[in-house]
Amino acid sequence: MSGEGASRHYLANPTHKLEKLPPPPKPVKSPTR
Repeated sequence: MSGEGASRHYLANPTHKLEKLPPPPKPVKSPTR
């Protein structure tokens, strides 16, 4: 759970993340990987 942009994206498309969310602009912390 890190990244304001990611948080807003999930709020916008909560189902999208279940499918396959796009690569973050700053892959500093990617717990999904």
